[in-house]
Amino acid sequence: MGSTAAARPPYPSAARISDSQCFPQYTASLKCLEQFSTDKSKCQEHFDIYKECKKKEVKFILFKWY
Repeated sequence: MGSTAAARPPYPSAARISDSQCFPQYTASLKCLEQFSTDKSKCQEHFDIYKECKKKEVKFILFKWY
């Protein structure tokens, strides 16, 4: 009875960050934070690039559905 439900992931529509087009920008931001954890301002450029990428990705996803 519950075998098919158990085989499905709990949130099938949830996206994984590794599937994102912005994954390289995301990992670059994390690497920067690891390197400059005491001065996050040095990573601002990485944060801005990632933020812009996510904006474009969200627009693409929204327009794809219309």
